[in-house]
Amino acid sequence: MKQLPFCSINTSLPGFTPTVINLLAINSLTGTRTVNATTKYKRLTTSVIYLLFFFLSRIAAKNIQPLPSSLALLRPVNVFPPNADTTFKFVDKSNGNKRAVSIADRKINSFPVFSTEVFAASKSHYEIQTIWKTVAPVQKGDVLVARFSIRSDYAKQESGEAVVYFFVQQASGAFDKSVILDISAGPEWKAVDIPFIALSDMKAGDGAICFSYAALAQKVEITTVQVLNFEQSATLAQLPVTRFTYQGRKENAIWRNKALERIEELRTAPINIVVSDMKGRPVKEAQVR
Repeated sequence: MKQLPFCSINTSLPGFTPTVINLLAINSLTGTRTVNATTKYKRLTTSVIYLLFFFLSRIAAKNIQPLPSSLALLRPVNVFPPNADTTFKFVDKSNGNKRAVSIADRKINSFPVFSTEVFAASKSHYEIQTIWKTVAPVQKGDVLVARFSIRSDYAKQESGEAVVYFFVQQASGAFDKSVILDISAGPEWKAVDIPFIALSDMKAGDGAICFSYAALAQKVEITTVQVLNFEQSATLAQLPVTRFTYQGRKENAIWRNKALERIEELRTAPINIVVSDMKGRPVKEAQVR
């Protein structure tokens, strides 16, 4: 038996705090410290490949696609605050036993990551929100696109997908909304583009950009948030848009066939129809329409 020497890897990747991982400690979770050296190194190699894939995939998935050059040349104004990690307001009106939490304690590619955890669902998703005030004016009829990346750490429902609502509204008064959309997200980062038209005038600070979380007990991360105002220089049709879908949506998806089989078995049965005249006598060769 050969004692495995100490082995480490530096995970100092962009956007992450430099960390030294003791691979011997990781691998000891799957076996004893002193084993056949060849077997041990195979396990270590597998662990290294998995860790590198995990970290690199998380970095790549966060990056939203750049605007096409034709749109970038229009120089849209980002009305989302540049210091969003220090200016957001977190509201929990759920009166739950354990208060929800929201933090922004790290950045990736200079964008803050907002991590919010809700411990119990509420009657209304609005009861738990993060809110930012707009930093530039928006006029009624302006064309905008909201862009961000989102993932769930966990969500207490069968699919495991988090459910978050994004909306832009007046910060006071009637709270008229220009857009509201519910978004589902799994554990992999998903980039989202939501084009919309402003339905009211909002001076700088009079608009609110919001995410609400109280639909589920869940933990959600959001980053790369931008709300770009093209004013009247672009149309909705020109802006990027995320087509929301779900796994198994196609008509020939396996789950659909199984569901139809269950419906046939559990919810249908033969039926016999007897047509009688006024005296209760069966009518031969009756036609039923």
